[in-house]
Amino acid sequence: MSVMWSIGNSSPITSGFLSYGVLWIETGSFHPWKWLMVITGVITIVFGLLVFFFYPDSPLHAKFLTPEERAQAVLRIKSNNSGIEQKQFKKHQFIEAIKDPKTWLFAFHAWSQEMGNGINNQTSLIINSFGFTVFQTTLLSTRSRGRTVGV
Repeated sequence: MSVMWSIGNSSPITSGFLSYGVLWIETGSFHPWKWLMVITGVITIVFGLLVFFFYPDSPLHAKFLTPEERAQAVLRIKSNNSGIEQKQFKKHQFIEAIKDPKTWLFAFHAWSQEMGNGINNQTSLIINSFGFTVFQTTLLSTRSRGRTVGV
């Protein structure tokens, strides 16, 4: 979880620098923002393919684990009263999840974490309104995004 949070919090900084670099691309009618979408889309597709082909779907198929480690992983899952693989939707489990207060706390937590993105998405417009160039705005908004996400 800590790795996921750090990646999520640092991604606006990384994408800000990528945006700055893409602003220097001049290809006529193919605007820099289109290049940004192409580059990030290709990165996403490549990563998705890597996960699809190399990430195991259960501990039983994890080639990087020894047979003993696989058995321990299965026993750990069993002790949580959850199965290794479940492909059928069960209505009673869905209803149980909806009634569970923890489900709503997780939903509220996710919602509240995303509230700051509304401000982050407007940062560039606010900075640009102070008279900075597009290049300066991109770099300054990268710095401010890092501060708002706690980096």
